[in-house]
Amino acid sequence: MPLRTWRRIAWAYHILFAVGVTWPVQALVNDPEPFVLGLPTQMLWAAGWLLGSLVVLWRLDSARTRETGAGADQRSGIHGSGAQGAGSPAGGGE
Repeated sequence: MPLRTWRRIAWAYHILFAVGVTWPVQALVNDPEPFVLGLPTQMLWAAGWLLGSLVVLWRLDSARTRETGAGADQRSGIHGSGAQGAGSPAGGGE
């Protein structure tokens, strides 16, 4: 997906995240039992939102890297030829 779409997804997810872990919605899962994966329901709820945020931000970053990296390569004239110049650490221009 394009970067613009991932930005919108990230904004929407984090707004829902903020709503999901605050009082009106958090009260729905405010129960010390049952334990799920050894965690109380409320703690698992918050951990799930946090892990979801990690995934959304990771995908946003990969889309940004893909979009800006491709543009930078085209502007500089590098097309993955593998040639290393004299100034590169592996090029040995001394």
